[in-house]
Amino acid sequence: MGLLTAAAKTVIADGKADIRLLFECDLAEGIQRLWTGTFPLAHEGETWTPIVNGLINLTPIAVSEDRRANGLEISVAGMPLEVFSEPITVASYKDRSARLIMGLLDTTGAEATLVYSVEHRYFMDQVSFSVSPPEGGTVVLKLENEFVHLTRTLSRRLTDQDQKSRYPADLGLELVSYLNSGVSILWGEAGAFFKTE
Repeated sequence: MGLLTAAAKTVIADGKADIRLLFECDLAEGIQRLWTGTFPLAHEGETWTPIVNGLINLTPIAVSEDRRANGLEISVAGMPLEVFSEPITVASYKDRSARLIMGLLDTTGAEATLVYSVEHRYFMDQVSFSVSPPEGGTVVLKLENEFVHLTRTLSRRLTDQDQKSRYPADLGLELVSYLNSGVSILWGEAGAFFKTE
């Protein structure tokens, strides 16, 4: 138990270990924070909403040393029906960040706190959902880990227009089109930077 904090070791030694899952996803409409508890949890300066009658299911979390793009599927059942009042569009979740935190909860004090946690970061890939009025709604998210972006082809072009679409004040590529036009450059010559023809 060398990696555990002193508080985590104490909770485990007392036999009061309570392992919980926290899930955060950055949707276009705003960041959603859920956790497998029965009361709002304060963690990292944010309030995490409990899934009171719900259930979070996960596929096995694969961790590899060779940096493979291991994915994860997470389903949240028992969601309140008002969550589904607005349509879920691909633009609201595709390639946006999500993270899963497995935490050790200490409930011995006045407030419950996470004394140890392991975090996994992902990007959202696909969302499916079903709604049943008596049971609530179920959302299934397919996630990709951060390494999947290393395998994708770069869709950007190294042009001034592309750079300014992301960083409007950046002037780093404004001369690329001029340099690619075949002009000669007078490097180090006094009084002129570009040779005019």
